[in-house]
Amino acid sequence: MRHKTTLAALVVLASVGSVLAQRSVIPMCPKPADAEKLVGFQIKLVVPKDTVFKKVRDIDYEAWGIPFGAPTNRIELTGYSGLNVGNGEVTRFYLDDSRKFSRRYWRHNKQGGIDGRGTLKNGRFWRYFGMFGETLSYYNVPAHAASYFDRILDSACFLN
Repeated sequence: MRHKTTLAALVVLASVGSVLAQRSVIPMCPKPADAEKLVGFQIKLVVPKDTVFKKVRDIDYEAWGIPFGAPTNRIELTGYSGLNVGNGEVTRFYLDDSRKFSRRYWRHNKQGGIDGRGTLKNGRFWRYFGMFGETLSYYNVPAHAASYFDRILDSACFLN
């Protein structure tokens, strides 16, 4: 019995260690190069200056989108900001619809959030990056669109 308890404790510690090892720190934003600009709300992204970035506003949230693909088959990386936006965890249906996924927790100063990504059962991809009050995501996109959006999301930074 004592060996089973020790083994169970080691498994729990290894699991906690792997979760803690998946934490990362989101950096301060660099000064954009002449051919770049910062877009987003609190979480900023570094994109080429000619990137199409459209914003909309409603009474309780703001949203933006960065399109990918032909106008007839447009896919978007979207961002939302507002008091009722995001809870710091990946949306449940993203996880339920996935055949595999990973989550990594991040922090910046006193703020923290989640960076989750996965492969859907249909073979397409999703990513959810956010914190309480702000989310950035794409869902059900092909590999080439996911790669493009991931390069953008991997540039996430904060101004302060």
